[in-house]
Amino acid sequence: MRVRLAPSETGAGNRRAVVIGAGFGGLAAAVRLQAHGVNTTLLEALDGPGGRAGLLEVDGYRFDMGPTILTAPHLLRELFALAGARLEDEVDLVALDPYYRVRFADGAHIDYGPHSGALREQLQRLEPGSPEVLDRFLKHTARLYQRAFIDLGARDFSSVRSLLEVLPDLVRLRADRSVYALVSTFFKDPRLRMLFSFHPLFIGGNPMRASSVYAIVPHLEQVGGVHYVRGGMHALVRALVRVFERCGGRVVYNARVREIAIDGAGSASGVRADDGRDWPADAVVSNADTATTYRRLVPARRRRHWTDARLDRLKLSMSCYLLYLGVRRQYPHLPHHTIVMPSDYAGVLSDLFDRRVMPRDVALYLHAPTRTDPSLAPSGCETLYALVPVPHLDGRIDWATEAPRLRERVLDFLEQRLGLDGLRGNIAVMRERTPVDFRDVLGSERGAAFSIEPLLFQSAYFRPHNRSEDVGKLYIAGAGTHPGAGVPGVLLAGQIASQAALRDLTGRAQ
Repeated sequence: MRVRLAPSETGAGNRRAVVIGAGFGGLAAAVRLQAHGVNTTLLEALDGPGGRAGLLEVDGYRFDMGPTILTAPHLLRELFALAGARLEDEVDLVALDPYYRVRFADGAHIDYGPHSGALREQLQRLEPGSPEVLDRFLKHTARLYQRAFIDLGARDFSSVRSLLEVLPDLVRLRADRSVYALVSTFFKDPRLRMLFSFHPLFIGGNPMRASSVYAIVPHLEQVGGVHYVRGGMHALVRALVRVFERCGGRVVYNARVREIAIDGAGSASGVRADDGRDWPADAVVSNADTATTYRRLVPARRRRHWTDARLDRLKLSMSCYLLYLGVRRQYPHLPHHTIVMPSDYAGVLSDLFDRRVMPRDVALYLHAPTRTDPSLAPSGCETLYALVPVPHLDGRIDWATEAPRLRERVLDFLEQRLGLDGLRGNIAVMRERTPVDFRDVLGSERGAAFSIEPLLFQSAYFRPHNRSEDVGKLYIAGAGTHPGAGVPGVLLAGQIASQAALRDLTGRAQ
């Protein structure tokens, strides 16, 4: 059964909102606004929804172009329920076990999944006594999860008071310590230190300096599981578009926003697209990259806080090189996810975040979704997605010359290290995405794949606020605001931004 809230139930009346960008954060904000009776238009610059979570279809091969896994499904259940729908009626979630295979440079590997006897046996082989250490680690990360994710994840950090209220908790949780430093107090084996500290890379952070509050992911995985969406993550994107439109929302594609209109009182009053079309609005939510929103869509004279100089000083996440391969054969030995750790973990992280040069060693994430979902490729074929972390565009890398080199390096690695015999001779489809594409196609500042780096002093109150500091009635969703990147993070950002807008439009909390 579908339920749509009438405007009279929410106090929204005939209010209008425009949401810029149909990625997960924008979709989350748009669904919430429309479900609460605000007439909402969702504008997308590309010819389809998803943003970073776009879809590539070539000759019967289908590729998720960005995120590939789902954690914290309770966030989506709540969002769909708000729109009168059930998540499980709209998409088919497949719980993965293992979550991923992690391979180390010495040849050892762990099939990492639910906290079970099988996992404990694997850990024991690498570090005697580590299963009991894992129990203590997960107990600690459960406390982090409760405070940092459950209590604070959906909080609006738009005031100094909001910071002061949580400061004692941050001190008590040792938020000044890095994820890697925290993990190292539990585990001694360098392989296990990598295994339990690499997760900040999923949101663009350096494990050696990302705040320890970002160590919540292992607990998040154990509590909610790690899921694959049958048909790919884009099936979830399409489901969100469906429920938004069923609630009465409107999506407009090929509508690249050029400017956010600002009235005499300094508040957003709508947007204008590149082709001259105007959309008046009582509230504007931007799911575009945060730095791009301010630098390109808000005139400099309107920005006393987020000046160009301040934007230039932001520390950004690393970027990614992605290689999409449609292969005319299968590799049954591959699990759904493989993560290959480098031999010099600290050195690769320094190459990515400090020196901003091509890493000397390969760290690689390989997604083989046809292991779980054969529908993504022609019969007997394989869809593969390889991701290599690389620096953002402040580095001195010429991607016109480096992309072909890295492509060959990745193919060599897949054939020689992961046993994909005859790969080159069986490639039917090959596409790639570089930091230049993140900048030019997706509008990411300096090609950073995950927006602003998750450092302690670029988190919560210190991150760009969900309620714009410069423009009234402008709200920010997406990876560059609180709580950060990753699908759970941007879903929460969309929630915070839309709730702030609803409070301003209706005069009460929603």
